Amino acid sequence: MYEYAISDGEGTRTDLRRQLQSFPHRPDEGIQGDCYATAIACVLGRPRDDVPHSHEELSSQEVNEQMDAWLGPQ
Repeated sequence: MYEYAISDGEGTRTDLRRQLQSFPHRPDEGIQGDCYATAIACVLGRPRDDVPHSHEELSSQEVNEQMDAWLGPQ
């Protein structure tokens, strides 16, 4: 795992951890990739598998509602 740091413009540094997807998006094979969940995990510094991912094809609104529900208590 790689570590990166970014600045918020005010000199504060936030560590990011680079993680790879478990599986890429391949809708022709019925596979919904986990790039969004992996990106959220990287920003939060959490393990990728802690972030929820649906293996179903969901609308953008459904994905956002699922992520909002999970992020709320974080």
